[in-house]
Amino acid sequence: MSWFIKYVFVAFVGIVLVFIYNQTQDVPLPTLEDKWWGKGPKIVETRKITNRQINVPEEVILDLKSRLRNTKPFHPSLDGVNQFYGIHVTALNNVLNYWKNEYNWTERQAYLNQHQHFFVNIRGLEIHFLHIKPKRIVHENGRKLKVLPMLIMHGWPGSVREFYDIIPKLTEPRNDKDFVFELILPSLPGFGFSETSTKPDLSVIQMGQIFADLMNILGFEKFYVQGGDWGSYVAQSMASFYPERVIGLHSNMCYCNTKMTYVKFLIGNYWPGLIYEDYEMSTIYNTTANTLKFLTEETGYFHIQATKPDTVGVGLRDSPMGLAAYMLEKFSTLTNPNYRNLEDAGLTEKFTLEQLLDNVMIFWVTQSMTSAMRIYAQYFTDFDMNRRVIHGTKIYTPTACARFKYEILHLPKSILSERFKNLVYLSQYDQGGHFAAFEEPDLFAEDIYMFVEKVEKM
Repeated sequence: MSWFIKYVFVAFVGIVLVFIYNQTQDVPLPTLEDKWWGKGPKIVETRKITNRQINVPEEVILDLKSRLRNTKPFHPSLDGVNQFYGIHVTALNNVLNYWKNEYNWTERQAYLNQHQHFFVNIRGLEIHFLHIKPKRIVHENGRKLKVLPMLIMHGWPGSVREFYDIIPKLTEPRNDKDFVFELILPSLPGFGFSETSTKPDLSVIQMGQIFADLMNILGFEKFYVQGGDWGSYVAQSMASFYPERVIGLHSNMCYCNTKMTYVKFLIGNYWPGLIYEDYEMSTIYNTTANTLKFLTEETGYFHIQATKPDTVGVGLRDSPMGLAAYMLEKFSTLTNPNYRNLEDAGLTEKFTLEQLLDNVMIFWVTQSMTSAMRIYAQYFTDFDMNRRVIHGTKIYTPTACARFKYEILHLPKSILSERFKNLVYLSQYDQGGHFAAFEEPDLFAEDIYMFVEKVEKM
């Protein structure tokens, strides 16, 4: 080997080592601005909490029924395509018939109102949240329980409705546990009953700032956070910016996206055994939902909403079945990619149409789909992306990553450990998908208990 080749080789190795070293260093956190997201000039807020029931005006429901009755016949689906061109006409007709003839909003509104709905103004926005305290804090044997506050956050196209089935599982004492949860379940700004910002750039980091304020208002100095989908990004940013306050981070969509992530994935593409553990090879490496092909086929909505959310929002604001089609497609393919092979989209395999329409109705009666979709565009702000804040900061808070089989993206432990430096609990399930709390409430709640028990013993 000539001296020149040796020189080039040594230089290349040096560059690689410097690159690896730089990628292992902590990303400095920027200072969060004290921004005002509401209309008009900033004012001093009382931050007084009010509660009121969900009470949709009758004219809104009458208008909805009229639109459903006057829905034009859907364009016929192509033969044999099932869900691969989008939601199939069979699934659409099933939803329309149920919505028109069986779904009862009066009953469903009463169901939603079984829990009190609270509202408070924070940084110019009226934020909606549920606050459920444990029914009792003493065991039947008289032993007092530790009450642990937990902030749980949904994603898109979700709402607090996803969590109704896990509420009793986390707030009713268990004989085998010395603690019970006090739950705070907010609607993300711009989603459902939470007010939307009049200004751009309200990203998940600023949402985390708003929810940190909410926990202050409620009197919680320290608390657990949990999130899936966009809620996971909010939860992870809170663990980054408020490590002294977040006791533990639980997520069913842990995410890491550094340059080293790409390097490891490139290596793993040729030698998967170097980044995937043996059990990961059979559980997540070969799953349909974890392939580049699936992500390419099923994430077109991400690009649309990250660039032109207001344009697509026009149709979703005007047509209830358009809104339902757009949302329910996600509750099909992201619950289980195999549902794409079914004409009825598999919508009633894990859910009932009643459950799914509860969630659709929250978006319809609040006309919030356009503002909710903006979270994708606001993910790509200079503040977030230039500093790799969302996906590059290392998190030292005790963390749990729950991996359900059909989640849209799985990461192996070797990559998760790059970012989550205190990964105390990593689980893997052979069922469940993207909407884990909604699909598998028992497993979801049990996973939270397993993680928190570990943290409480640390």
